[in-house]
Amino acid sequence: MASVPKPGAETAARVIVSKFGRTISQKRGLGGAEEDQLRAPLETLLREFGTLIGVETVPYGEVRLDHLRARPDYAVNIGQVRVGYIELKRPGKGVPGAPEWRPAEDDRNQWTKLCALPNVIYTDGITWAHYSFGERTSPVIRLSNTVSELRRPSAPAVAELAGILRRFLLWEPEAPRTLGSLVRIVGGLCGLLKDEIHTAIIAPVKKRSQVRLALLADDWRDLLFPGLDNERFADAFAQTITFALLLARSDGIDLAGDSYYEIAQKLGKRHLLMGQAFALLTNGADDELDTVETLRRVINVADLQTLDVSPADAYAFSRPTTPCSARTPARTTPPSRSPVTWSSLLTRCCMSISARNGGSPTTT
Repeated sequence: MASVPKPGAETAARVIVSKFGRTISQKRGLGGAEEDQLRAPLETLLREFGTLIGVETVPYGEVRLDHLRARPDYAVNIGQVRVGYIELKRPGKGVPGAPEWRPAEDDRNQWTKLCALPNVIYTDGITWAHYSFGERTSPVIRLSNTVSELRRPSAPAVAELAGILRRFLLWEPEAPRTLGSLVRIVGGLCGLLKDEIHTAIIAPVKKRSQVRLALLADDWRDLLFPGLDNERFADAFAQTITFALLLARSDGIDLAGDSYYEIAQKLGKRHLLMGQAFALLTNGADDELDTVETLRRVINVADLQTLDVSPADAYAFSRPTTPCSARTPARTTPPSRSPVTWSSLLTRCCMSISARNGGSPTTT
């Protein structure tokens, strides 16, 4: 998702950030919850900065992530691709890692849940930071000391915030280095996909895209998952998509360069049933389910052949009798020459993802 900075980008960024601060300053003290006064200016900031770097930014609020039992203030899409989440607090509350951050119990619990996500901005309007899986990946940026001073942010602070926003909006997944990190990252996205399909099919008032998706879900249920209730169907859908993409990647299929149809055709040459299932589930869904595209991007950067699999992890993930833990594989001492095959590791990887998300392994 490359972009070319426009001439005068630094000046334009300062104008955008100053407008954000000026709007918040003007609304200060006029009534209403302080956090709510940041929402409209933040949405404008994200859209205008997206335009500046050449992408279409779509922020939308209060997205419920059921498998995390969390509701970030914003999810952010670039076009149809979900790139990350933003947690917004009232001015003065600070961000994790800042000296003034003294969270109440609810805030701390929310933050713990958000640590499962790969691309998060946390901000109170004054202070900003970027996080990936709970680890801060940027400096803590302070635009000003007070809300009234936000209308005149310093040039260095604006430049640092522009770097955070650029990294957030142009997010590219990093290749997981270990089998455990692959399970953690892909497992979280699998859970998000489960939430996305479940929400679409049970929502009492549906958008046009959700109506179409619900109709497709009825067809999928009849053909692939008969007899499953809505929650188990959503779980089976997410698991099947995830396993198919992992299997395709292990076969060397280019997930980024091929369409979903082409991936299904290539996958079906060696795994006929999985290829057909993937073709059916992605037919018409790629425009409706943002997380499928995010999963594709994340899994495509994983080099499964060079992934670091320690002997203990390989043994734990390939044991036939006990499914491995999603977060901490059992540290049983492995035999000195434990045989490992990628098919068994992928199967156990998906079992771990299922266990992590509270489901049961699905066989397609």
